Amino acid sequence: GALWVPIVGQIAPIPAVIAIVENAVANGVKTHLETEVRGIKVENGEVKGIETNNGFIEADIVINAAGLYADEIARMAGIDYFEIHPRKGEYWIFDDDVPGPRRVLFPTPTPISKGIVVTTEISGHLMIGPNAQDLPPEEKENFATTEEGLEQVWEGAKKLWPRLPPRSKVIRTFAGLRPEPTGGDFIIKAEEEVWGFINVAGIRSPGLTSAPAIAYEVVQIIESDLGIELKEKSKWNPYRKEISHFFMMTPEQVNEAVKRNPAYGKIVCRCNNVSEGDILEAIERMKFIGVKTPSVDSVKFRTKATTGTCQGSFCRPKIVQLLAKEYGVEPWKVTLKGRGSEIGIGDVKVLLRGDGA
Repeated sequence: GALWVPIVGQIAPIPAVIAIVENAVANGVKTHLETEVRGIKVENGEVKGIETNNGFIEADIVINAAGLYADEIARMAGIDYFEIHPRKGEYWIFDDDVPGPRRVLFPTPTPISKGIVVTTEISGHLMIGPNAQDLPPEEKENFATTEEGLEQVWEGAKKLWPRLPPRSKVIRTFAGLRPEPTGGDFIIKAEEEVWGFINVAGIRSPGLTSAPAIAYEVVQIIESDLGIELKEKSKWNPYRKEISHFFMMTPEQVNEAVKRNPAYGKIVCRCNNVSEGDILEAIERMKFIGVKTPSVDSVKFRTKATTGTCQGSFCRPKIVQLLAKEYGVEPWKVTLKGRGSEIGIGDVKVLLRGDGA
């Protein structure tokens, strides 16, 4: 048997977040990226601001939406009634020439999770997963895949989609972590012990789907619980121009783009037809929202470069060169996904010096 739910759909979550941040910055929001919260300053039971690795930031209201680390942020403010532990989910992604279902296929949900899903994701790739493995609170950086977990996903997916392609068609496996709170439910409230501190914690699955409603809920909390009158910005611009995508252009649009900027005529990612112009535009947008450390993943999430069959084997070096040039840094300071994931360790020319350096 099966249950047909025609209103079920999906979006690409990372491009959606990027679009929201770009729109927010365009409307005056200030970002402090790569800024670590090290303490919450509370005086006489009221929030005064946050201590960071980049100095003190004054704040009347702190909204704790720190995901896996929400419990640690809450403890900085003296709130310790909940704990977050990571729940790992593992996935397989297949090449885009593999046919998948036209709709999202869910098994019967369990008390632990909605189950192992089979879907054709937004970019056109068949994707299966996730499983659900609870980890201890100290393993909030454990993104490793496991043979046992991936096999569990494979066998679970076969029950819904017996026509799984051969494993030679798999281009990537990966794992993600979602925050599982004490009690197993969202924690969305203004804390009475510390005025101005609002917890938006334990936003487990289906957190993405719930995000718009959560935002409205927080607005109501600020107005009703904290007694602060909020006014909509009169000149708020709700629109954000989509980033250019060479692979979505018609031949006529390609000709116009190349006339404006010849970089659109240079293909960098052959798997997904991503041009140098796309990548340069992505880098401009990264700088616009305050991205200080250049990373290949930041380009990937904006352009689809490195997500194809070869997973960046051909295009990653060129992307590194473009990032290094546009950010004015040495190529070995370009990262995969932020500080600590630098792609190189230095200039290979030092090997020619012969002084043992």
